[in-house]
Amino acid sequence: MPGIVAAVASVLAFDFFFVPPYYTFAGKDLQYVITLLVMLAVALLVGTLAARLPAAGADIATTRTALGNPEPAQPHVSGSPGPTSSRCGPTGGGDPL
Repeated sequence: MPGIVAAVASVLAFDFFFVPPYYTFAGKDLQYVITLLVMLAVALLVGTLAARLPAAGADIATTRTALGNPEPAQPHVSGSPGPTSSRCGPTGGGDPL
């Protein structure tokens, strides 16, 4: 609900302050009406998706616990030095080549 209120308020504020005739809601061209409707649709979509995030996170945590893996896996980039690998060079020890 707060996302819907914020979306409508932001579109109305944009219309009131930045669309000629300024400081009024009357006398809009069709191009501005279409722009405002698209802005409202995008704001509602983003607000709805953001509102679903906490529930999705809870679902992921529940599934992880049910599978016996309560902690998320740490990402490891292939080719990057791990915590126990040694590096070459004067400060890292090991063979230079």
